[in-house]
Amino acid sequence: MVQHSRKPAVLVLALIAAMATAAWPLASRLPGHGAGQGTLAELELLIAAGDADARTWFAYGQRLAETGRHAHAAMAFRKALELDPLHRESRMSCATSLARSQQHDELAAYLHDLLLADAKLALDLFEDPALRPLRATPRFAALHEEARLQSLD
Repeated sequence: MVQHSRKPAVLVLALIAAMATAAWPLASRLPGHGAGQGTLAELELLIAAGDADARTWFAYGQRLAETGRHAHAAMAFRKALELDPLHRESRMSCATSLARSQQHDELAAYLHDLLLADAKLALDLFEDPALRPLRATPRFAALHEEARLQSLD
């Protein structure tokens, strides 16, 4: 039986362990890793570097909404949806941000498109405190009724 030297394998394992240890602090600050999911400044750096995925854009939208910048938050949530069209939280947050920023024309168009993709979610959104008052207006009352009818199917 031929015995091979174990030094190359040990060196490779040591190198992998060193790389993992060095990358740990950076990975813990990325969106989706850790409780904070990144500050607004950290998220902006990731976006500027071109390293932003859907989770990064979603976290950025959340931070913008927390600071009351709802119009910008809606744009961030739309970017998250471009990268992950099925991300339910981005869909909900986008509608809420559009409502809170008083962008009613954009919200109506957004909800109309959402009716085609997910009528149940559109119906659920009308229960959100930011959207509930809009049901009293004719345009949103019609969208609410259409969402209700389509979600029955």
